[in-house]
Amino acid sequence: RRLVDEAQASSTRTQEVLQEFAAYFTPGVLVAAMLVALVVSLQRALVLLVVACPCALVLAAPVPAVASIGAGARRGILVKAASALEALAQVSIVCADKTGTLTQGRCRVVAAGGPSGKDALRLAASLEAKSTHPLAAAVVNEAVGCVGEDVAGGGSLAEDVRDVNVVAGAGMAGTVEGRAVKVGKAAFCGVTTEDWAPKHPGATLVWVAVDDIPSLCLAIVDPLRAETPRALQTMFGMGLRVAVLTGDTPAAARAALEATKIDTARVDVRASCAPPDKLAYVNACREGGAGVLFVGDGVNDAPALAAASVGVAMGAGGTAMAVDAADVALMTDDVALLPAAIDLGRTCTRLVKQNIGIAVGVKALVVVCALAFDLALWVAVLADLGSLLLVVANGSRPLLDAAPAPPPAETLYQATMSPVVAEAPREPATLYQATQQTPPRAPSPPPGEFVVYYAAWSQPSMLAKAALEAAAAARGGSVRAVDVDDDSDDEAGAHGVAEVPMVARVRGGAVQAKLVGAACSASAIGALVRG
Repeated sequence: RRLVDEAQASSTRTQEVLQEFAAYFTPGVLVAAMLVALVVSLQRALVLLVVACPCALVLAAPVPAVASIGAGARRGILVKAASALEALAQVSIVCADKTGTLTQGRCRVVAAGGPSGKDALRLAASLEAKSTHPLAAAVVNEAVGCVGEDVAGGGSLAEDVRDVNVVAGAGMAGTVEGRAVKVGKAAFCGVTTEDWAPKHPGATLVWVAVDDIPSLCLAIVDPLRAETPRALQTMFGMGLRVAVLTGDTPAAARAALEATKIDTARVDVRASCAPPDKLAYVNACREGGAGVLFVGDGVNDAPALAAASVGVAMGAGGTAMAVDAADVALMTDDVALLPAAIDLGRTCTRLVKQNIGIAVGVKALVVVCALAFDLALWVAVLADLGSLLLVVANGSRPLLDAAPAPPPAETLYQATMSPVVAEAPREPATLYQATQQTPPRAPSPPPGEFVVYYAAWSQPSMLAKAALEAAAAARGGSVRAVDVDDDSDDEAGAHGVAEVPMVARVRGGAVQAKLVGAACSASAIGALVRG
């Protein structure tokens, strides 16, 4: 709510120009009215003074901007500033990240190869547990499984992880149990031959090097979002150019686009892009005079999001850095809202131009009539008030067309049952404790109550919480949030959220507790809640 209020309080460039114009226009009208009173008549001077009141002109831009921001919020499009609406209207090329934007960001390992096997996988997962990237989640899930999912042979991660270094667009490096571990692209891990890499069409290859020796290769796939083909077709129909900028391999990028069943020749695909490459592409397009929209969700996308004419972040699943750098956030991670956001900007700009035409046209007509004829004062008042009402009514039209955003499918938001939550130990010694005594079961929440599990207090978490609260209120329910970090968090208390060290579940008389975060899929969280 705070973000929407701040956006509605901001102004567009057109609004600022109109306000500057009014600052000079009003004194000029006063001088003109005095001259008319002296030369012609006092009656005509009063008519001119009333008609020339710039109320309708000053409100020509703010009303459509406020209405468009409110309409966008109802549909799950959070516009941070009114100026972003003007930028959306001028977009001619859309640049999109692939992983987590066009795809679901729910990666899974489908094949593995290498000489070290499980040992290298465990070390890699221990390092990747420090990352929020979807590919890191896939590595962790492959090694230890996930809360609520029965994974055969699920193990535990190493606790001794030090010197973690994230190299944007390349991978992660660190020391795990005294061994140097690298996880990422082939060049980053020092791979010279890919003969033993698993062969899987369209998969992303993640390499693992232990003590500078390539030891494992994982083939990871990320399913395409169901709404991606429709979103691309809609953007093509709007006359927009589309480019896909991904750090993934060319094969994975092509496979994702082929899954959309659209003409891939219409999409400019740039694979193996590091953050500077994405930034350079955006800057080149802007220097060519194009209005550039960049949409992404990760840390690697933040520079391009900030440099684009308008940056759009996948708010529900994106990183805090991406959301902070963006001008617009899609609160439901529905990429089909992207063309809707562009259309919202175009509608807002069109309404502003219509309002300016209404305000200036009515005023000019009455002023000419006032100078040529002896108009009654009430005619001037009616014209002034009528033009103002027309401007307000016309500018409020986006609110009439705004429909509430549909609840996203297959997400944590669907936890609408009345679960029984098991409390974990108060001060766990480790994030992945596996042998604790069964804790007492907490009482069931009342019917209609949602239970939300949070592992990080980023802006996307707050957006998701706000969306869920709105969904709960619409169904007559309420929200009870539970923090699942393993450390004491003052931020949790500030948001009115109960602090719980971790989420636990019973398996074979023992409790297995794991952090619910990047390493846990929405379906697994739902399974835990139902349990």
